[in-house]
Amino acid sequence: MISGIAIATKSGELLVTQEYLDDLKSFDWNQISDICAQNQDNEVSLNGVYCYQIRRNELIFWGISSKQLTAVVVFEILSSLHELCKDFCGTVSEESLRNNTVLLQELLLEFIDNGHVQLCSADKLKPVIYSEPVVARRRVQDVGQSGLLGYTKTPRANGNSYLGQVPSHRNEVFVDVIESLSAIFAKDGSLFLSDVNGQLVTKCFVSGNPLIQLGLNENLKIAENSGDDLVFRGSGVRLDSCDFHQNVNLEQFSSKRILFVPSSVGELTVLRYRIGNSLLDLLPFRLRYSVTSNPNSVDLDVELTLRCQAPIPAKAVHVLGHLPVPKSTTRSDAFL
Repeated sequence: MISGIAIATKSGELLVTQEYLDDLKSFDWNQISDICAQNQDNEVSLNGVYCYQIRRNELIFWGISSKQLTAVVVFEILSSLHELCKDFCGTVSEESLRNNTVLLQELLLEFIDNGHVQLCSADKLKPVIYSEPVVARRRVQDVGQSGLLGYTKTPRANGNSYLGQVPSHRNEVFVDVIESLSAIFAKDGSLFLSDVNGQLVTKCFVSGNPLIQLGLNENLKIAENSGDDLVFRGSGVRLDSCDFHQNVNLEQFSSKRILFVPSSVGELTVLRYRIGNSLLDLLPFRLRYSVTSNPNSVDLDVELTLRCQAPIPAKAVHVLGHLPVPKSTTRSDAFL
């Protein structure tokens, strides 16, 4: 059973806390937040109190218990809480959570009862949450280029983000295309392998639960398996593989590239797709390296320079570099 839940910034500043049980005697949230914020372990024990934490969007979600619990279960509960915050607040960031502390307090009270998860879906929680969300203001830049599935980002006249808002009096549907890129560079700095994994996510706030018609690029091509090879028929936007949600209607997808999506409250991953090495020449990353040896020692200085050549104002976010090094490596520094 979970005795309490808290959400804090990456520096340990508490944004919202909620206790569910009385089994934590002389418990100080500030003390454990200072310790856990500096500890990267997902499970921390302090004076008989077990703290489980996950980090999302530069925020820390904590689950506290006086007894040792199965860590995977607690992580799943905290991940569900993160998704609920996204559904109700629109975006999960320090600013949006500060603006919606009252709503978050209501959410935590209904999310868990007496240490056990009670309601964890947006459609069931919506009737019992009475606070109106405050949408965080942020600048939306005009990309000016069509995405993989034919969507173009455009700025709003009022300056507010149109992604993930939670309307209370209008019927609205939001569509996000989210992609992650993995790449392996050869020793000469050229791109050796690449892999793009993407998903098309809808967030619906529509009364009556009608079917939503979603049109994709008409020249979208999905590879056909031919033995060990992938075969594409014709030209266009190419996907190596594509998996649809079980509730998506595909009757007109083959002929017209149209999907019929149920408008259930909250987020729905309509499809997941993968693109292999067909984009080797189009990826905007270049890697350069240099190795410097010291004649008076056995040390080597290895310098890697990763350059993003994407056109302005496109940006690469959540970039992660992996360099295998010997155990005897003494120091590594990263610069932007």
